[in-house]
Amino acid sequence: MVTAGHCCTRKFSPEEIGMATVTALRRTVPAAVPVSPSLVF
Repeated sequence: MVTAGHCCTRKFSPEEIGMATVTALRRTVPAAVPVSPSLVF
């Protein structure tokens, strides 16, 4: 899960955190990697 840094004063919504997490996973995890059941929405 993507989260703001310790010194960040801005609060992010759950939707923003979710989108940042999905974006990071799509950019770094190859498509051929099997999906974990915990990541299925």
